[in-house]
Amino acid sequence: MHYALLLPPAFLGIPLLWGYSISWTILCLGRAGWLSALILRSPLAAMLRYLNPQRILSATTGIAISGPAEEGMRLLCLLLIGRDFIDLYTFAIGWAGFEILFHAFNAFTAQFILWRGGKAAEELKQHLDPDAESANPLWAFVERFSATVFHLGLTLILAASPWFILLTATLHSYVNIRAVAMMKAGNSLLNIQVFIFVLAGMSLVAGLILIKIF
Repeated sequence: MHYALLLPPAFLGIPLLWGYSISWTILCLGRAGWLSALILRSPLAAMLRYLNPQRILSATTGIAISGPAEEGMRLLCLLLIGRDFIDLYTFAIGWAGFEILFHAFNAFTAQFILWRGGKAAEELKQHLDPDAESANPLWAFVERFSATVFHLGLTLILAASPWFILLTATLHSYVNIRAVAMMKAGNSLLNIQVFIFVLAGMSLVAGLILIKIF
């Protein structure tokens, strides 16, 4: 079971329990925003890989694209919804929730390929890390929880001022690049998840402060 799928309804339940109503339109806008950023990121990454023959550098560049692509699209969406905290919260959960669905779909697809066996399964096994979070669904839950908090923090920071896009894009890319680098360096999943969790928590605190100041 992909336990991370429980996160979106759990996060959405928090404001509902406190008597607030959420906008399903804004929730869907968050989902559409993440999907649009993914679509935007893919051709940009492919183009850079074509222009750069060095595989290692191009892979890093492809990961770095996620920051500008997602934060640019996030900013465009935020210009449509204003600064109401519940709306920003709902948007962030919609954004992170669709990302969770995407990763869950990839995980289920990989499991199905392995179950069927054959050449595709053998090729997939060569790219799978037996110690990766797919080996334990709880790691995926922890990682997606931190990612959800991170997206909420980035949303609040960017809502405070559009000029903060330089900060959010850089921070977003840094977290992705650093996490991948730690994984390649052989760091444990615990260390990687602690790193992501700490950065996510700091981003949320910064967002809560900045949205009050600006």
